[in-house]
Amino acid sequence: MKKFILCLLLVLTSLPGFSKEVELVQITNDEDNAVAKFYALLDEHNDLIGLSGKKFIDGIAVEVTDYGSELDSEGITVKKLDEYNVVILRSSNIHASYGGQLELDFLYNGITGSRGSFEMSLEREGNTWKLYQGKKSMTHIHMYSKKKFWKTIGIKAIKIIK
Repeated sequence: MKKFILCLLLVLTSLPGFSKEVELVQITNDEDNAVAKFYALLDEHNDLIGLSGKKFIDGIAVEVTDYGSELDSEGITVKKLDEYNVVILRSSNIHASYGGQLELDFLYNGITGSRGSFEMSLEREGNTWKLYQGKKSMTHIHMYSKKKFWKTIGIKAIKIIK
């Protein structure tokens, strides 16, 4: 029975269109204990076919979002709060085989509408993918809240933790 299940898994994972997830980055913040994780979705040749995200609270996935392959200069809204696009992921040159530049465009100040930017690159390394800022790889970033009169009005900074 074990051999049958193993053979079935091997056949299913080799079918055209089968995709696998590779975790790119974990994102935390100073507002709550939620953890967001972003994944590269890969085809059978380990080429990029899309992105997905999962939100975890206390280790349990509470939200799963498939961003597909629609990443472009207009961007994908990753976090929306009320009428504000808090975090937008953009790229004007992403390529399925070797990656490209990414930008996290974030709401710096909801009162004035000013925005900030966090630049990074998605790069293929053999059969896997990694995120970099300059030459520094990253697997964990943290978002710090911008507050005014004890109320969060935006994201003050994004820092690489690891």
